[in-house]
Amino acid sequence: MHRMRNSLLCALAAPVAAQKLHCGVGTNTFADCPQCLESAMNSGVFDFWWNWDYAVKVDMSHLNPEVVGKARKTFTPMIWGTKLPKDSGFFSLGGEYVMGFNEPDQYGPACAGDLMPRGFGCGENDFRPATSAGFASLFDPAKAAKEWQKLVNFLASVPERASSALRKIAAPAMAQSPLPLDDCSQDPALPNTTKYCRGWLQHFKEQTLLLECMGLSGQKTNCWDVVDALPIHAYARTAQEVKDKIHQYHKVFQEDFDGINGRTRKTLWLTEVTMGTNDATDLVKFVDDLMNSENGLQNRQLFGFLDRVSWFSQWSVGSFQLGSYAPHTDEVPVAGRTNSQGTLYATADKTLLVPVLALLHQWLLPWLRHRWRLPRRRASIRVRKKSPWHPARSVLQFLALALGAVLAISAAPTEALALLQTQASRIALIPKQKTARR
Repeated sequence: MHRMRNSLLCALAAPVAAQKLHCGVGTNTFADCPQCLESAMNSGVFDFWWNWDYAVKVDMSHLNPEVVGKARKTFTPMIWGTKLPKDSGFFSLGGEYVMGFNEPDQYGPACAGDLMPRGFGCGENDFRPATSAGFASLFDPAKAAKEWQKLVNFLASVPERASSALRKIAAPAMAQSPLPLDDCSQDPALPNTTKYCRGWLQHFKEQTLLLECMGLSGQKTNCWDVVDALPIHAYARTAQEVKDKIHQYHKVFQEDFDGINGRTRKTLWLTEVTMGTNDATDLVKFVDDLMNSENGLQNRQLFGFLDRVSWFSQWSVGSFQLGSYAPHTDEVPVAGRTNSQGTLYATADKTLLVPVLALLHQWLLPWLRHRWRLPRRRASIRVRKKSPWHPARSVLQFLALALGAVLAISAAPTEALALLQTQASRIALIPKQKTARR
């Protein structure tokens, strides 16, 4: 575990009177640690957070009502793929933005059904590319434009919109370059086809300018100018690479950021950013270079068009090549993680962090339920046969649990303990029930 200088990436972005840089975090792991969400809200440095979903999906029943209110209001929902939202509850959360598709400019690969733990499915609340939801329908900007029109008009028709503060929509989030270099008309699942669609957003703009949409403000316009923000993602070895990508997007879409030539004024969002390294020294330099006020994102003269930045935060992610840099063995991109004290730190080794979820959710709780005869659901009473006790197996289970817990707590002590506390409180709330006997 490495701690980042000044505790928080967002804390480096001091408030600016004009054109304030809004800071946040992109993570779907607050569900595992509600106390971490509480600390993030209490820290005073987070302006927004998001989780690749349109629902909060965090059990906030034990949190302070003031914290719950702030967490709801600062949450930015996302319509991840081609599926329309099943409910419109996000309109009543209090935020003003909703985000569009996630990374349609690169290949999925395909989902194998709905998302299952440790499985091959995917869907809402998943940070994989939305092309997983149906390759060519999103990978091809021309087809994606029709899907976008359908989504925007659906959102505009929701009855809750009329009394909601949610009035703005962000374009599909981009992972690749803004410069058009690829033929994106073919299904990337087919052999010998490109897996990336560089320039996707520019082609998407051309297509959506030809379509009519009802904006969330209630006014008709083309399906491009209903957009208020352009989100991008950047994973790199140096901060300069990230800033270069930001400047590239500014150059290609300058008329949108300036609000000229008939275009509505838009802002740029950097909603996923992190560095590929396991070295804490490199990471500290990366953050300082990216966020400083001299030539970094805090320089609002240089980056006044950039409105939001959020650190990509996960338990762990697989390694992948960044430009010409190939990762070393066991090296993974640094994904910031917020613990229950509100400290954002770097997770550098997935072998230490994965056991937190794997052990607590897949081994520990089922084992405790089995040994203590705890029902899986509060309202259910199940007839159970007494399983024969196997000393050797129980000893091995105990040793595995103990070893995994030590590794997990050593990697992220406060967070692992907070997760244990959360699960323990849930177990404590389960009413005692008599097991039916034969």
